[in-house]
Amino acid sequence: MRIDLTNCKNLTAKKAKIREEMVKILMPFLKEQFEEEEGDVLQVGTNEIAAVVALDEIDGFPLDACVVVKAEVKSWNEPNPDAKRKVDPYDRFEAAENYQITKK
Repeated sequence: MRIDLTNCKNLTAKKAKIREEMVKILMPFLKEQFEEEEGDVLQVGTNEIAAVVALDEIDGFPLDACVVVKAEVKSWNEPNPDAKRKVDPYDRFEAAENYQITKK
C-alpha cells in the first residue's frame, strides 16, 4: 500500500498527509499489541503516539515503561536553490549502512 499524494498542493501538505496516514496506521497496531487498559496507547502529539510496552516495579511500585513512536517524514527531493533550510534527500540505504558501521 502506498499513500496517495496526488491531491496535495505542495511539499508541506504532502508531509502532513503522510504523517496523518501513518498515525492512522500505527495507532490500531500499537493498541492491538500493547493496550491492556484504556490509556496504555495515546496520541500525544500531531504525529506521536506513546505506548506502555512494559511494567517495571521499583521500590514496590509499578511504573509504566513507555515508548514514543513518531511518524517523522524525511525529505525525498533536492531543496530549491533559494530554500532557507537545505536538507539533503534521505537515503535509507546509506542510513542502514552507517548504522551497521556504528554497530560494530
